[in-house]
Amino acid sequence: MAKTDFTFSMPLRVRWAEVDAQGVVFNANYVNYFSLALWEYIRALRFRLMDREDHIDFHTVKISVELKVPLHFDDEVEIFARASCIGRTSLTFALEIYPRDGETMFSSGEIVWVSFDRTTYRPAPVPQTLVDLLRGREGEHMRVKPFVPKD
Repeated sequence: MAKTDFTFSMPLRVRWAEVDAQGVVFNANYVNYFSLALWEYIRALRFRLMDREDHIDFHTVKISVELKVPLHFDDEVEIFARASCIGRTSLTFALEIYPRDGETMFSSGEIVWVSFDRTTYRPAPVPQTLVDLLRGREGEHMRVKPFVPKD
């Protein structure tokens, strides 16, 4: 993708605690970066994830990270996030990291959430308010999986 394919980004400066002895970002920190950007993306939607009255919550069921160019201490980057696919009970988010003023992608990734009912711990439909917010923000850039009922 390109930066222009995203509707949300957040700045980040690589901190000393995130690099290894070679001054390169330790690979597990990319998961932290993507998770942080995803939470900020949801916050920008003004959707409340915690303590919901409908008892719906989300489990992270997949995180993938592809490293292309290493990040180093004090690099200034932008982390881009967007909903890329919505299913009946799942949400898929695309994430990419770029230099603050550049076009060379450093890293890309994907996070998949599954919606569940906290009272039964069973999968539950993604709340319609969140679906509407995501559709409003992402428009035609977000794929919608058709619901196929199980027999």
